[in-house]
Amino acid sequence: MAQTPSNFSALLLDHSGHHSTAVATCLGQVPGCRLHIVSNARWPAVRLSRFAASFRQFSDTENESAQLEEILRVSREVKADVLLPVTEAGIQFTAQNRGTLAGEIKLPPLPSPEAIETVINKFSLARWLGQNGFPTPETFLYTSITTAKKDLKQLRFPVLLKPIVGGNGIGIRRFDQPGELLAALHSSVPEAGFWILQSYVRGRDVDCSVLCHDGKILAHTMQTSLHPRRNPFAVDGATRFAPHAAAFAQVEKTMAAIHWNGIAHLDMREDERDGRIHTVDFTVRFWATLLGSLAAGVNFPHLACLSALGIEFSPPISLPTNYFTASAALKKLNRLAGCKTGLPYILSDPVPRAMNLFKRMVPC
Repeated sequence: MAQTPSNFSALLLDHSGHHSTAVATCLGQVPGCRLHIVSNARWPAVRLSRFAASFRQFSDTENESAQLEEILRVSREVKADVLLPVTEAGIQFTAQNRGTLAGEIKLPPLPSPEAIETVINKFSLARWLGQNGFPTPETFLYTSITTAKKDLKQLRFPVLLKPIVGGNGIGIRRFDQPGELLAALHSSVPEAGFWILQSYVRGRDVDCSVLCHDGKILAHTMQTSLHPRRNPFAVDGATRFAPHAAAFAQVEKTMAAIHWNGIAHLDMREDERDGRIHTVDFTVRFWATLLGSLAAGVNFPHLACLSALGIEFSPPISLPTNYFTASAALKKLNRLAGCKTGLPYILSDPVPRAMNLFKRMVPC
């Protein structure tokens, strides 16, 4: 059971509003947590959260030195105990400036800039996994159509064409035949060095979210898809949180091998042929199913704050949970007996979600 300090204050480092509302919702469940926001955006949805005690926008959104000074000034003003970056950009920024920041405010476990660069680049991740003996699909960097023709001879189809960086399945395309892929490359040639070709592992997704310190996992949740998805590469709307011993054992070895610090979300595929677990992606930020982890009993933002404050806690137990996002739940209201959903979290803090909906309906 995690110990909770009384009246601790967290300064959330937001970047364009991505996943910050979910992080605020998680911290809003913690008695005594006072949350302040600093952001590069003027009106991120989290600004309207009832869990936010204050909000400030960077006066200079381009100058990192100015932003560093502003974070230090704001942390003094609000008497923040912990700085909690939400996104990949924020975690990179905090890791690069930890020497300056750590003298003023507590920081959660953070990966080294070198480790971040290794895992966010899908080609370097695949190389690192292979070099360290971890199963991962055969992967080639796309450099030209000529080299692609040679590489395809070593790839098992289906093959995925994937951006070398990015998440949420954006930009991924599947091809079942070599001719189909080559035709696509000829018709819209992707920029060399920014895409990979990767064999698709037939089977099912098995994902793992973690908080680590020096390669040791302090907390985790395991998840699989509850129902087939219309877009197999998009965010899962219906998720089953439950143990998966083989996948978790592999994640433990992976985190130890890379000496990981901080949060991460690993996308894996369980091969239907032999049950091997292949790691295919490594996300360095809070993830889209963060509220599902919360519903399963693991509040990762809170635990990250406890780690920053030097407060020890026993590894929380993730409860077997069927979880539907709020949008997925609204479509299946008659089939949710025994399931948890994102609806209570939205109803507890509705204004930020209403703002996000408005932004989608009225694009700027």
